[in-house]
Amino acid sequence: MVLVNLASAELAGLANPAQGVLHEALKPNERETLDDCHLRFYSFGSGGAVASAAGRPAYLREFAHIGAIGWSQPDGTVRWSCGGSLIWENFILTAAHCAANLNNEPPDVVRFGDLNLYNATDDEFAQQYKIAEILRHPEHRFSAKYHDIALIKLEQRVTLNETVAPACFWSEEELRFDVLETAGWGATSFGQFQTPTLLKVSLKPVERDRCDQFYRVGDRGLREGLQDYQLCAGDVKMDTCPGDSGGPLQVKLLHNAKVTPFVVAVTSFGSACGQSTPGVYTKVSKYAPWIRSVIAAHETDAEEWKFEPYACALRYVQLREYEPDVVSRKSEGHESLSFDGVHITIEDSLSTVKIGWEDAKPKAPDNCYGVLIDEDTVLTLAECTSYDGQPATHVIVLDDIWKEIVRLYTHPSYRSGSLYNNIAIVKLKEPIFFTSRYFAPACPWFYPELPDPEFEVTGRGRNDLNTVPLYDEQVMFSR
Repeated sequence: MVLVNLASAELAGLANPAQGVLHEALKPNERETLDDCHLRFYSFGSGGAVASAAGRPAYLREFAHIGAIGWSQPDGTVRWSCGGSLIWENFILTAAHCAANLNNEPPDVVRFGDLNLYNATDDEFAQQYKIAEILRHPEHRFSAKYHDIALIKLEQRVTLNETVAPACFWSEEELRFDVLETAGWGATSFGQFQTPTLLKVSLKPVERDRCDQFYRVGDRGLREGLQDYQLCAGDVKMDTCPGDSGGPLQVKLLHNAKVTPFVVAVTSFGSACGQSTPGVYTKVSKYAPWIRSVIAAHETDAEEWKFEPYACALRYVQLREYEPDVVSRKSEGHESLSFDGVHITIEDSLSTVKIGWEDAKPKAPDNCYGVLIDEDTVLTLAECTSYDGQPATHVIVLDDIWKEIVRLYTHPSYRSGSLYNNIAIVKLKEPIFFTSRYFAPACPWFYPELPDPEFEVTGRGRNDLNTVPLYDEQVMFSR
């Protein structure tokens, strides 16, 4: 943990054996305060291991889920006027107004894995499919800008690889991301032509009060003003433009050393693009039940649980790109990886204990943990001290040592089901004997000022979301 490392660094001078003996002599036998944790358990400092590096084939996969939606022309060309996101192997999420062009003609083709739509030099990984059906939200009307969301079913499933793979979608109402990302083949500024190359921009969510200044009640298509299922986002210099419609407003979430794109909203409309005016996007969370039900009605294997974030991320993890901090260098044909920068590593968290119930029922929680802060003291969540009226009975240390709980102290202001004051202290019947600095309690930080701007989080959870391949293979690297 960062706090432990900080204390260890400050006490590095104690590595001298004589100083260590002196500290032992000065420590009281009966512990009177938790403030001596760093002296009592970490008096000899700590060292770190150096991570390994590996090579990994690089592919065109940053936007493997984005497809260009097109209208075939009589001369054999295709006019690409909308975008969409692959969220199932044969379903695309897009804007409902992309279901027809100005001539009331529906699109008939979707293209993936192609950064430049009008240049054949990067077509090696391109996949193009005919559209079988367009399913607009039942409440959408072309005369209004509400419920602007639709699903496009392809005639067949895509071929999954690193350049073409579905994204996940964000189904929670709460949006806790400061910066979002979008991409498309839209115009680069007001009055300009569409870009032939896929471009990406970073946008920030805009507060509703500010957005209402640009889009007022009674505006064309907004008779009732903006609704709660519409999200505003923008930037001083960047925006989405015509041609970007239907494309994703997304965030990439980290799992192990890879990232998965989660579609937060669908590009709907805006005023003059590139003029520092926020654009309006249709939030996916509001329509998550409808999206799942439509796909399930067409696909027998589209069970609801498969749309859960963990399930979706796991399903395509082998196709995902590595997080930027792991990629040390890109060259022709290769991506070099350095796991010094990885955010999540598999390590033994020896101060972590599991909280259990001796007569556990089948539905008793299996995800309650705590952290040792003393020989007989565990810090945990108040919600983890009781289940169905039955108090926790024991903790499990080092996976196989059971220690009986003798007393539970929940915060006096905690209320069941609340996220406030959710903290508790667990006292063990017998103390745990720490045999080395590798097995020691964590030291609590009792001061109002935080010691560091960044912190580590340790815990038990899934470790099967991806593996780290250690091999080298020459492939074509598309840029």
